Amino acid sequence: MAMQYHLDNRPDKVTPPSILIKNPLTPPPTDSRPTKRVLEILEFISQRKRGRAVLKSPWHKVKLHHAEYHQLLTLLEKEESLWVFVETKLRYDYNSLTETLVLRMPTRLHEKFLANVVLEIESKLRAFRAVESRSGAFAQKIKYCGSERLDLGGEDNNGGTTIRHDPDLTFEHCDALWPGVVIELSYSQKRKDLPHLADDYIVESDGSIRVVVGLDIDYETKKGTVSMWRPRYVTNEQGQLELEAAQTLNNQVFRDDFGRPNLSQDAGLKLELRDFAPEVLASGISGSFLIDSATLCGFLDEAEESELKKNKQKRGIRHHLIPGAKRRRREETPPEQINSEDERRYADEERRVEARESADDSSYHSSPS
Repeated sequence: MAMQYHLDNRPDKVTPPSILIKNPLTPPPTDSRPTKRVLEILEFISQRKRGRAVLKSPWHKVKLHHAEYHQLLTLLEKEESLWVFVETKLRYDYNSLTETLVLRMPTRLHEKFLANVVLEIESKLRAFRAVESRSGAFAQKIKYCGSERLDLGGEDNNGGTTIRHDPDLTFEHCDALWPGVVIELSYSQKRKDLPHLADDYIVESDGSIRVVVGLDIDYETKKGTVSMWRPRYVTNEQGQLELEAAQTLNNQVFRDDFGRPNLSQDAGLKLELRDFAPEVLASGISGSFLIDSATLCGFLDEAEESELKKNKQKRGIRHHLIPGAKRRRREETPPEQINSEDERRYADEERRVEARESADDSSYHSSPS
């Protein structure tokens, strides 16, 4: 049985949607009035902007019809401060094929681990750049692009397909439309979605994204694994060629259940230099590098130790005030009047929508199947 989510009535606390609703209780919207679900997500984003809403999961999925997604964007665009927050701070994914919205909230541990992975990849690329060769010139044009927004679907307002992702890490050749390398850090909530993310990245970019890397961390143990997907053409039963995201590395262990690195010579994250750009740009490019398991294991150990110090032991060197000194902060600017007005307007709108959807649900469920 599908469950509905709700918002706490208190303005300083928001309970965001807690599960992916597989069978929504309300029919898809048929007019321009925002649904209750849209208003709840809008309110959550508003509270998140003010630092009042925190998700328990760093990978939070919500069922959202395509028309509802456009309703949400329309409402966000009307509020400039919220729109700027969404465009610059909030990380989320949406796929209209599965009608799924994902709110991403990576933890500090994730960020610390991935920051070291980026530095190591950059170090490997600098070694190529230092050599005067075709490969060296190619490496000069590879740039780290962070969590670059990727709009992969054919977008045309309420029609077409919307596939939008904010991946964890991307590396892109300056002359390419899409990044060649996409890296996602996964964990229990996100693990099963990695193959579908690989499909979106590789298939929807027509193979321009050359490799998707999944770095998976199991918090119940200390195990860490590497998986990889690459473009591959296969022939279907009708004799037609189809592009797919083929898994070329399946959960290779870089750290075992006891926290020990995999000492196999080829274990770790191995990338070809040609992975970083489409084939037309990478033709004739050679060379590869390996970030071995011991290095990845060290990065993860370092991130975990840092979190342990900050969260539990409160250890670490810090400054202290000069004896007798006090803290002085600048005066707070009064909150924008529009915020409180928005809250009242959203609340009024939610009550109206709730009443309307109550009637809609009745007719929706009583209709013949």
